[in-house]
Amino acid sequence: MSLDAIFTLRLLIFKKSPYILFIEGEEDLLTIPALILCPNGYTVCYGQPDMGVVCIKVNKNKRGLALSIFRQMEARLYE
Repeated sequence: MSLDAIFTLRLLIFKKSPYILFIEGEEDLLTIPALILCPNGYTVCYGQPDMGVVCIKVNKNKRGLALSIFRQMEARLYE
């Protein structure tokens, strides 16, 4: 997950017009910052092997879980 990808995601989230962002490969981890950055009420969808499409409605609880996962990932960078 690159900083460029996160910045691009942030720009798209705050655009006034609707959009769909397709992500392939390792950037699928952008689901985590998407849950952190999207306002409450947005829906983040992603593909999950053997399950198909998973959609998550963004709210305070989902954002908190995503923040927890992101912090764990960040901590591993500095080990």
